[in-house]
Order: sequence, then C-alpha cells, then structure tokens
Amino acid sequence: MKKIIFINALIFVFLLFLIEIFFGYWFDANNFGILMKKQRLHKSEYKVKFDGKEYQHFYKRNFYGFRGDDVDPKYKKIIFIGGSTGNQRFTPEELTIVGQLNTELRNNGIDQSIFNASMDGKSTFGIINDFK
Repeated sequence: MKKIIFINALIFVFLLFLIEIFFGYWFDANNFGILMKKQRLHKSEYKVKFDGKEYQHFYKRNFYGFRGDDVDPKYKKIIFIGGSTGNQRFTPEELTIVGQLNTELRNNGIDQSIFNASMDGKSTFGIINDFK
C-alpha cells in the first residue's frame, strides 16, 4: 500500500513539474496571478480626442503592473486601486485621476507620488482578494 502511494505521489510531482515547464511561473516569486500576467509589461499607443484637442499617448504598465514607468516598489507609499474607471486606459497619463492628483501634490510641495494599480474588469471583491 505504501509503495502505491509513493508511486502515485512521484507521478503527481512529475506531472506538476511538466505543467510548470509548459505553463510556467506558478512557483515564481514574481507570479502575480493569471489576470496580471496579461497586464504586465504592456505598451499600447492611442490617439484620442478630449475637449476638441487630439492627444497621442502611450498606455504603459510596468513589470509590477502599475501604470507608467518602472519604479522600485519599495518607494511606493500611496497606491490607487480600482477598475476601468481608475485605469483610464484611453486617457493620457497627465489627464487621469492619478495624474491630476500627482500634479496637485507637486504643486503643493508634497514629495509623494500616487501609483496607479487599477485594472480593467476589477470588482470590489477582486480588489479585496488582491490584498489577501
């Protein structure tokens, strides 16, 4: 009986190893989940019109899934989370909620930045689950 359990466990570990090889990153320290895999290291160009003015901008998400350029996470003290209304994919960075808040912080001499971690399709339950 012990031999059968041992052989089954060995086969299970071997199959798990094969799955990891083909699908990857399940055991990686920087695995942020299946939804975040699609959002990381993303860059798209958009042309949009706001108030009669045309903007051409790049929507970027960095390695850690934050909107914008790469910054070491240890320097992030204020994080903005939400769904598509917070992400504002089609809005130039300086016109987003976070962009406008960061402008106000700089104008008031506050040496902090807000980092946008919003992601399209996130519900309140999903956001709470991210913290777990």
